[in-house]
Amino acid sequence: MKEYQLIVIGAGPGGYVAALRAAKLGMTVAVVENREAGGTCLNRGCIPTKTLLHSSEAYHAATASAGIGIHVEGARADMNEIFAYKRQISAKLSSGIESLFKGAKIDLIRGRAQITAPGRVHVELNEGGCDELAAGFENVGSYVSFYDYLRSQGYGEDLLDRIFYENLLKLL
Repeated sequence: MKEYQLIVIGAGPGGYVAALRAAKLGMTVAVVENREAGGTCLNRGCIPTKTLLHSSEAYHAATASAGIGIHVEGARADMNEIFAYKRQISAKLSSGIESLFKGAKIDLIRGRAQITAPGRVHVELNEGGCDELAAGFENVGSYVSFYDYLRSQGYGEDLLDRIFYENLLKLL
């Protein structure tokens, strides 16, 4: 059984930030993710939608600029190329998260996690088979429980408040 101080279930925006912060604080960390690092937002939701919106805005700007003296002949939208661009952006950002994990010595485990007991996580590996993990704490991206754990480990309120406000400011 592999042992970690923290096991994060899910590599979405909450999970990967919690994992990176914990590793920066010196904890041994594993992240269990069934799909791509970055979660739904980065791979199937927010970011892909924004890349499609950017492509449509570029096309509109090219085709609707005659009124200001810009004439574009033969502009066309190639949906295969637009969707390839969308996939390229998501893949680049996802691989960036994986690189951050490697640099922080975070184990990325591909599979589906299930908490079986306090401090125990069973993982059905994507490649087949299973793995059992043990941790002082499991996190599913929730800052409240993550901070409670850090507090229980003796990290001071000043540090916890600084982490909370830094992350809050990033959201604003």
